[in-house]
Amino acid sequence: MLDYAEWSNWMKIDVKGPNKTVKQIIDELRNEHGLECGMLILGKRPYYNEMQAEHKARLSQTIEELYVQLENAPIYEGKRYIPFMISATTLDGDEASCPTLRYILN
Repeated sequence: MLDYAEWSNWMKIDVKGPNKTVKQIIDELRNEHGLECGMLILGKRPYYNEMQAEHKARLSQTIEELYVQLENAPIYEGKRYIPFMISATTLDGDEASCPTLRYILN
């Protein structure tokens, strides 16, 4: 596990897909990086926000399903990853400054 103080904007958190659910990604962030993820954002669009009750149903959807649903477009062939910004806290409850999460498609 990398110390939060050592993170920089140039670093990335890689999560290997394909077909991982939002819950699986949140669990991986908790177990592998010690982060409690509250938001998963692509551009200006929240894919998951723990504060929005309607987003609870998204926990069981895969990132690929959400991408097609929210972007109104298929994932183009050859796309290697989807870059998400995450809002998270440490397991101690402190706000964490997190690098970009790259969801690896293949």
